[in-house]
Amino acid sequence: MATYDDVSTQNITVMGICAAVGTFVIIIGLQSMYYRFESQEYQRKVVTAPTVGPDSLLNDQRSRLNAYGWIDRERRLVGIPIDDAMTLTVVRENQQKTRSSDDANSSQRSL
Repeated sequence: MATYDDVSTQNITVMGICAAVGTFVIIIGLQSMYYRFESQEYQRKVVTAPTVGPDSLLNDQRSRLNAYGWIDRERRLVGIPIDDAMTLTVVRENQQKTRSSDDANSSQRSL
């Protein structure tokens, strides 16, 4: 008589259930690791990070903009307060304009 090798559905069912449970356990484990690492990174980057207030940054920038000092000693470049620099720029531009208009007037008179 011929015998048939049938697939054991009971073994397939047990293997499927074990695979599903194993996959579920792995997913839960990975999620817990993710949330633990996320919490550690949050602690490191946000909670324990040194805070530099915007006021201190602004005060530092203001003090640099309003102070005299060397930029490059070898090239003899100095930094001056920004208000003084803007005033000097306007004065120089006005002087150049008056010189160019005076030169234009004198060249027209000589014609």
